[in-house]
Amino acid sequence: MRSSRKRFLRSVVAEDIEILIKEAEKDPLRARTYLKMTWNLVKRNKVRLTKEQKKKFCKRCFSLWIPGETVEIRKKGNLTEYSCKCGFKRKI
Repeated sequence: MRSSRKRFLRSVVAEDIEILIKEAEKDPLRARTYLKMTWNLVKRNKVRLTKEQKKKFCKRCFSLWIPGETVEIRKKGNLTEYSCKCGFKRKI
């Protein structure tokens, strides 16, 4: 019974994360707030972000990644390196 409840809660949290990321993309002025809420949900509920979700924002400064403006994207072999304006680097 507990595992089915956990699965249900994780699916609800995953939906909430999707909604928050979409709202952040719509409203750049409130993006940082939405992304902080997203990160708090991830940490509190021990949920993993998908690769696509990881490519959307910086987990250090919570800025929405816009190629050319807030993030530099470089290909290194079969890895892609995302460099945020705050100095954080993520390799996916």
